[in-house]
Amino acid sequence: MKSTLPGLLAVFALAANPAHAVDATGHWKGRIANALNVHLEFARTADGKWEGRLAVPQQGFKTKVEQLDVGEEQLGFRLSALNAGFTARWSERDQAWLGTWSQNGQTVPLRLERTDAAA
Repeated sequence: MKSTLPGLLAVFALAANPAHAVDATGHWKGRIANALNVHLEFARTADGKWEGRLAVPQQGFKTKVEQLDVGEEQLGFRLSALNAGFTARWSERDQAWLGTWSQNGQTVPLRLERTDAAA
């Protein structure tokens, strides 16, 4: 019984805190097609819903993202007005969201790395 208890506690600890989970809250940056810098901010509202904003400084463009879906290891959103979207998986090794930006039938890789608000 003594040797079983520490093992069970370890299993419960791992189940409660997945090894690859990341908190998407905060500021993220990346480059679309090695040309456009994008900045994203994700936050949770008081009722627990996710919301996000995207900015493309080179174009002076800012907008709210739509259909934001944030999980422990996946992230996705749409921008209907641009016929665009992003889907990604969290890479623990790279400490980044690695995914695909799609727009008007074209797709390119997009890597989002954490940054601070000033960047």
